[in-house]
Amino acid sequence: MLLGNLLKLKNKKYFQIPIKGISFNSKRINRGDVFFAIEGKKTSGNRYINEALTKGASAIVSNKKIKLKNIKVPIILVDDARKALAIACSNFYNKKPSNIIAVTGTNGKSSVADFFCQIFSFSNIPAASIGTLGVFSKNYNKKTNLTSLDSLSLHKHLQNIKKNKVDHVILEASSHGLAQKRLDNLNINIGIFTNLSHDHLDYHYNMKSYFASKMYLFKNLLNKNSQIISDEENKEFKALKRIAQKRKIKMMTMGKNTGDIKILNLKYDENKQIVKVLINSKIFILEIPLIGFFQVKNLLMAILAATRFGIDYKKIFEKIHKIKAVRGRLECVANLKNNCKIIVDFAHTPDALEQSLIALKKQFKKEIIIVFGCGGERDKKKRLRMGKIAKKYCQKIFITDDNPRNENPEEIRKSIIKGCKAISFNIANREKAIETAIKQLEPNQILLIAGKGHEETQDYGNKIIKFSDQKVIKKVIKKMKISTKKKYWSNYLIKKALNDNRLKNINYNGVSINSKTIKKGNLFFAIKGTKTDGHKFVEEATKKGAIKSIVHKKVKKVSNNKIIKVKNTFYSLNQLAKITRNNTKAKIIAITGSVGKTTLKNLASFALKNYGKTYHSPLSYNNKFGVPLSLGNLKRDTEFGVFEAGMDKKGEINNLTKIIQPEIGVITNIAEAHLKNFNNLKGIAKAKAEIIDNIISGGYIILNKDDRFYNFLFKKAKEKSINIVSFGMNKKADISLLKIKKNRNNYMLKILVKKEIFYFNTKHASESFVNNILACISILFVLNLNLTKLEKKFTNFSIPEGRGDIKKVKKFGKKFNFVDESYNANPLSMMSAIKNVNLFKKKRNAQKLVFLGDMLELGKKSKKLHKKLSKIINKSNVDKVFVYGNYIKETFNSLHKDKKGKIFNNIDEAYNHFRKIIHNNDLLMVKASNATGLSHFSKNIKKGYSGVI
Repeated sequence: MLLGNLLKLKNKKYFQIPIKGISFNSKRINRGDVFFAIEGKKTSGNRYINEALTKGASAIVSNKKIKLKNIKVPIILVDDARKALAIACSNFYNKKPSNIIAVTGTNGKSSVADFFCQIFSFSNIPAASIGTLGVFSKNYNKKTNLTSLDSLSLHKHLQNIKKNKVDHVILEASSHGLAQKRLDNLNINIGIFTNLSHDHLDYHYNMKSYFASKMYLFKNLLNKNSQIISDEENKEFKALKRIAQKRKIKMMTMGKNTGDIKILNLKYDENKQIVKVLINSKIFILEIPLIGFFQVKNLLMAILAATRFGIDYKKIFEKIHKIKAVRGRLECVANLKNNCKIIVDFAHTPDALEQSLIALKKQFKKEIIIVFGCGGERDKKKRLRMGKIAKKYCQKIFITDDNPRNENPEEIRKSIIKGCKAISFNIANREKAIETAIKQLEPNQILLIAGKGHEETQDYGNKIIKFSDQKVIKKVIKKMKISTKKKYWSNYLIKKALNDNRLKNINYNGVSINSKTIKKGNLFFAIKGTKTDGHKFVEEATKKGAIKSIVHKKVKKVSNNKIIKVKNTFYSLNQLAKITRNNTKAKIIAITGSVGKTTLKNLASFALKNYGKTYHSPLSYNNKFGVPLSLGNLKRDTEFGVFEAGMDKKGEINNLTKIIQPEIGVITNIAEAHLKNFNNLKGIAKAKAEIIDNIISGGYIILNKDDRFYNFLFKKAKEKSINIVSFGMNKKADISLLKIKKNRNNYMLKILVKKEIFYFNTKHASESFVNNILACISILFVLNLNLTKLEKKFTNFSIPEGRGDIKKVKKFGKKFNFVDESYNANPLSMMSAIKNVNLFKKKRNAQKLVFLGDMLELGKKSKKLHKKLSKIINKSNVDKVFVYGNYIKETFNSLHKDKKGKIFNNIDEAYNHFRKIIHNNDLLMVKASNATGLSHFSKNIKKGYSGVI
């Protein structure tokens, strides 16, 4: 090439000089090359002109006047030698890919570039990236040392990429590279801006200068036909938008509920994130196997860039579950069997480190151990800050060497430790630091090894050693033969709960406070209750196979090696529950409400078992004993846990859900249950709403849209920034019933789930049960589970005993239908039970008989509420009503004469009366609070059980 064409010279005197190559390093000059004398921070290229001339340089380019004698080659004086170098390289290596994307920002450049290439590979279109990870494409890969290559290397690689038939390339544009004009004279189609935070202030001196270097890409290098991609939530977005408007450059954006890609919702599911996005009025739910929300944003920016070149959103989304984490960018290197993860991240700035730690906390909710250091000969101010950030989020900190370069490594470490002295360990050798951290890992923790990411060397200035965090991790794991048996999990939990590291080999298989139901291998907690003391039953529990008994008193006749002594057994049970909850990977659901808690708990558990291992609290374990006992029985491999939270006083739901820490909370309804302890129904609503306070960050509350307190609960959830999903008969609910159709022995429910229709078969169609189905589907919807899997499964669900289960019984020499509602009663559940009787189709001449007992715990309003119940019964198709109890007489006395059956003085009288009056095909329904004793009547009736309806 001629010198005139290389530099677009107007001076004809030098135009015809042939140029064989370009160099800015005098040691690499070949005869016929042009030498660019570049001004650096430490030295000037002008000092090496003589060496370049000696080696045969055919021309010199400089931005300073040169005083040299007897120079026979032309010296070209330019305003900016770096810019001139970029122009020359661009002209010399003139074959380049048609589509060039440049991505800049403090963090995320490598991730955006890598994701961009992965997206293109999904469509079998060749693409290349140039940056921190090197030059990467299908048939052309080179390692590099810089994020933004020098102009000469950059243009050489671009030409080679083009020769390999690659027409799409994405470049990482560092602040150094932009400030030094390395990307000048490129035809850049898209400029991407990720974010800006504290970094490289050793070079730029202040954040204003640093930001300006980033904006050089958008102000100077993009043309009107280019596009800008960014995140609208960036604090720098307004400045970027002004540049775009001034230069009339189009923008493509993303953000939470804003931009071309609107992020509507995000949920974490272990190593993946479930992201709901809105694009062109269409909603997509994406399963993205990445750690950290900021990585999702990086991916979405890469997607926007890819669509600019004709790749359809839908095609990308079909393959998005295959996206892989970028090497060294929140890369999970090891998943240990004790539920620990070891993650490597390139984070080497304060903001990057903090964002990574926040991401790990949000996604995994585990304790974090960290190994990191800071590079030498770089911004010294960030060292103390990074130490403080580590202290804020981590339980243990191992400070080690990063790339000290020519600085004193000890001084670098001391600077960091000033910010985290109390919990830090100073271990210079990086391999030893990593090994020590891995050895000290306890189950369910995360080890983050930060700073070097993908790097495979360590720079000590006078020597460069081979070093890879990933290789060291794998070497240590192999050497230690790390493998944790499943049983070890329980041993760890009890040691931590009792704060006693001396305990060994207590691999229990369950927790109990009842010696009658104890199983071999269980832990028995001797709880002192109001009526009895569990310490009396330690001997029985031991004989039945309890591995250990937790006591706070002396116990006779039991060997000491079967006893663990604590200060308070109830406190210890709660501690075990909390530790178990904090260590489980299960998705936790908590259900409260006045009516339907137990049925919904069982129904949700029944449904979730179709998707993974599920545990739910047994019976009605919903109080201060039952909840911790249930949590303590979670297993290491449990995937879903469903718990019930009950109350009869203010503050109880708060105490219980503080332990449960649900990801999903459900409030079934608000009714007059336990009204005796509240002034009014609003007081009960406030008490139930306590669950909202303890739903974990990013969690969901599921609310009944038909309930009169829906708006009150909705407002509280909004104030707490909790996601809300509604269910009910109300057509405006997120999950609502459209239609019920009888289909032989079953019912088909047509249900609308967020604008999508599903059909579910069930044996029961009462309003209360349908509401429970809707609430259950809401749980599955929030968990993003495939609902079609359950369309025919609900027919196999059995309603819990005493909560509306219908059976065909043979008793008193007759066959009749029996509805057992004897577990509990309040005004809402009574109304619901009567409605259910109304729906029951009876044969000709058959009777509908109802046997009612007191609704307890209604306080001053008890008589009024019992009397009010008569209005509903009078409007029903119930034939006869029979009662037993004091308050229920108020109901009986206000009934129409033709509906009055009999007032019983005791259960035996009732039993004998029904023996006489019941006929074949009749329906008998029993409903009362549990304490009335009517459940015993029901049990006697059901002894004649012959089949389920």
